[in-house]
Amino acid sequence: MADPDFQDIKDIPLTHRAAISDHVGDYPTIRSVPTPQASSLRPGEALVRVAYAGVCHTDVSITMGKGTDLPIEPIIGGHEGAGYIVALGEQLGPGKGLKLGDRVGIKFMADSCLTCDECLDGAEESCADLAVNGTTQAGCFQEYIVSRNVHLTPIPDDVSLAEAAPILCAGLTTYKGLLNAGLREGDWVVIPGAGGGLGHLAVQYAIAMNYRVVGIDTGEEKKKLLEGYGCHKFVDFAEEKDIPQAVEAAIGGKAKAAIVATGVIQPYQQALKYLGMRSTLVCIGLPHNGLFEIDACQLVITSSRIVGSSLSNRIEAKRALTFVSMGKVRPNIEIREFDELADVYKELESGRAKGRVVVKLF
Repeated sequence: MADPDFQDIKDIPLTHRAAISDHVGDYPTIRSVPTPQASSLRPGEALVRVAYAGVCHTDVSITMGKGTDLPIEPIIGGHEGAGYIVALGEQLGPGKGLKLGDRVGIKFMADSCLTCDECLDGAEESCADLAVNGTTQAGCFQEYIVSRNVHLTPIPDDVSLAEAAPILCAGLTTYKGLLNAGLREGDWVVIPGAGGGLGHLAVQYAIAMNYRVVGIDTGEEKKKLLEGYGCHKFVDFAEEKDIPQAVEAAIGGKAKAAIVATGVIQPYQQALKYLGMRSTLVCIGLPHNGLFEIDACQLVITSSRIVGSSLSNRIEAKRALTFVSMGKVRPNIEIREFDELADVYKELESGRAKGRVVVKLF
């Protein structure tokens, strides 16, 4: 999948295409909107020509009013963008090393203050002044987007823009979840939803980080996909009546961590039963009904943890892409035309989408 030539897309038009939902609950439609010009950029900002954008289930949830936050209207979603810098404002402070033609990624996190305790501690994703693409501001389901330089992610030359796009949310989220699990090499980690858009990346990152992996999903197609990544054990949730028992049988005991990458609540409850001493349940998936029961005594006796994990900081974003550059992680993507975005939303709602869908914007 060859990237577009920068020379073919460097000119900035007066208008560009964007996928817009006027109100929460509306599917996006492609329309023409004014394009920001170089003269309108503030110091420390860049104008990026988006070439590809990954479609996350969170985009659908936010747009259709089933997410954790209500977006600004009209809604332009998208938080997994990859493209070229085509204009720069005055370059002051961080990010001043960027230049025209640089290949960069646009993440879920659009901006943070960089001065609060969380930002200074390397946790800018927890900044109280966090700006979010597709929620608090227009995202990258448009051909041109303005971004703050310091929060753009450089894309290695040997990683295609199409493959980079889903790493900028799905990849970062699962990689950060594994970092938060506190695992050691050889530990068993269980990944419910292992064959999905997040899960298939979680499996690859876990193997690249030298953990042993149990993938939970269903169907021979998912099993073969995960085995191809080197997944050590597979549990089919449609065939097993007792998931915790099946996990324990597969690994001969309890697991050290679970990275829940699915949007339903049952895997959270099940994980508490197959996790052992000093284990960690990492919450990544966002189920619409997010409540499950916790036995406080169990947590105390086993010295275990339940951790929420969301987004990542800037250096973690670069490292997540490095795994792709090294050939240890490769997104399973399906490239679709930008005009098909509303159809992709419906496919994600129905569960019919496979792997990670990436729309082409040039």
